[in-house]
Amino acid sequence: MAIFGFGKGKGGPAGSDQVLAYLEEALAARSPFTLGPGTGRETSALLHSVSEDTRSFRLLPRDDLPLAKGDRLAFTCIHDGLRLGGDARVVEVRTGILALQLPDTLALMERRGSPRARLNAKEQATLTALQDLFEGVGIFGALENVAEGGARVRVDRAVAVGSEKRLVLGSNLVPPGQKFMVVKLNKVPRCPAVMEAAGQAVYLSADASGLALGIAFAKPPAQMATALRNLVGQRCPPIPVQLPVKARRRPERREQPEGPAAAEEPPPVDRRHFPRLTMGAGFHARFMAGDALITEADLLDLSAGGCCLRLPLDRCDQIQRGTDLDEFHFLHADLPKGVLTGSVKWVLGRNPGTLEAGGPGRYCLVGVEFRDTPAALAQAVAAYVELHLPGRP
Repeated sequence: MAIFGFGKGKGGPAGSDQVLAYLEEALAARSPFTLGPGTGRETSALLHSVSEDTRSFRLLPRDDLPLAKGDRLAFTCIHDGLRLGGDARVVEVRTGILALQLPDTLALMERRGSPRARLNAKEQATLTALQDLFEGVGIFGALENVAEGGARVRVDRAVAVGSEKRLVLGSNLVPPGQKFMVVKLNKVPRCPAVMEAAGQAVYLSADASGLALGIAFAKPPAQMATALRNLVGQRCPPIPVQLPVKARRRPERREQPEGPAAAEEPPPVDRRHFPRLTMGAGFHARFMAGDALITEADLLDLSAGGCCLRLPLDRCDQIQRGTDLDEFHFLHADLPKGVLTGSVKWVLGRNPGTLEAGGPGRYCLVGVEFRDTPAALAQAVAAYVELHLPGRP
């Protein structure tokens, strides 16, 4: 594994500024995160927000991890085709929410010696892997990426070779190191129509989109190796020897109008650059999602640009990314009064198997972005958040 990073060396950028730049880009791109030490228990996570003021970032983990405030947690992120990693101190732990202190640096953590060419589903490239011609497991699926030394396939079907009985797709389908007598690649762009080599399983990974298998080729034939090397060279830049420098994309400043119009001009709405306040128990919201009335949703955090809600899982089928929310208002005497409109930016489903018996049950987390907020109401929400942020006088 190659590990390269950046820091505060002479003539170089400040590490923390670069961390902010990468995390803000990862937030906009919804880049996937993995939390955990690399061995033992891990979970995927969604990046929720990045705060320059508090020098922290918040994640929505798929599963709960046994963490407490002050613990250190390793994380990785796939962004811009690179595997980034870091180590950060936990500053807040709540059900479904994890806040980490901004690390001083990120590291480039590449596990491969050469890049891999990503394949589009429309290209219809496939892989077939057989343990043996007469017995064992046969695996069939769509190629996601490929290189001279191996490939990643999204497994669509697995069978017992002798009987052609379909097998259950799971992380125990084949163990790492399992050898395949035949690994056949079909319809790889700019390559022979069919290529064949031996190989072995490197990993099996199950996520929300299905089961993926990593395969290493065992001495592919010269024609196959050359074709794959050329494909990678055409599609992929070389792996960098250090983490590329990023310039932060700060929000544009808008000219303040003079006169009466100044009071009517709402602040620019960008949820990543609004401070967010974590709400306690008893804060709720009520709204319409299409034709469905959601009478009460837990309000987990709030900013002038949006909020995060928690709903029972049986109500989440009414809400999808892009769903318009109308008649949105807060259900707490301390919060500003008024009607908001918004839209759903993301929905994260929770794994009920991680919840303790007798706990709150199954639920989902919903990110909401407010739209066309009246200036007075936006200012009232911003003032409430500012007043109650930790550390404010």
